[in-house]
Amino acid sequence: MNPRFSLSILLFISAFALPWWLTLVFLVWAVFSWSWYYESLIIIAAYELVYRSPATVLWLTLGAFVTLFLVEWLKERLYVFR
Repeated sequence: MNPRFSLSILLFISAFALPWWLTLVFLVWAVFSWSWYYESLIIIAAYELVYRSPATVLWLTLGAFVTLFLVEWLKERLYVFR
């Protein structure tokens, strides 16, 4: 099985089984490890839809969307990720 797909499934399960900060650490690691890890947006959106209050907007998902583009922009310019 594809390691990226396996990690996505594990992260999706961890979003509901582990504390939020541990899942966030794993998501940050995955975003920096693979290029354009869009699965993190799906995981964050699912987490936020389950645990958010009804009156709030999906701010965490919007922030993750912007952060994904910033990280990819940064990875293109840093020598470490080449």
